[in-house]
Amino acid sequence: MNTKKGSVSRMCKVLNCRNLKSASVKLYSLPKDGVRRDLWLERMNLNYINDTNLKNLYVCSDHFLTGKPSGEFHKKTC
Repeated sequence: MNTKKGSVSRMCKVLNCRNLKSASVKLYSLPKDGVRRDLWLERMNLNYINDTNLKNLYVCSDHFLTGKPSGEFHKKTC
């Protein structure tokens, strides 16, 4: 664990998931693309968050079907 003063440990921010980066779990930062980023936030139920906090949000590999983000995405229609 990083013990530097003021450091923030990276962990998954999906509700009820507190996975940390490990040999079997990878963490992914939010996409920079506005539409795709907004979709991630919507699915995480974090629509209200402001841009200054986005750099500290991560989603772990457990939340992706293939273990990592896809190059394409599909917006929910329902």
